Amino acid sequence: MNAVDRRLVELVIIGRHRPLTATEAREWEESRQYVINREWKLARVLNLMQLARETRDWEWASQLAEEYDRVMKMF
Repeated sequence: MNAVDRRLVELVIIGRHRPLTATEAREWEESRQYVINREWKLARVLNLMQLARETRDWEWASQLAEEYDRVMKMF
């Protein structure tokens, strides 16, 4: 869990006890979009890696492994 994930959880907890301020609401939306985009990229690359393995395209799999590493650095 990275700082964005932790902040998103913190904002969820705060939001259960009181309305979020304008700044917190903006942080909530930015954090939510970051997590959604990150998870979308991760799912995409994992699905493509599976396809590369199934088609035995090892060059493509190698390229996707590099992309996977870039996505994982977002965590």
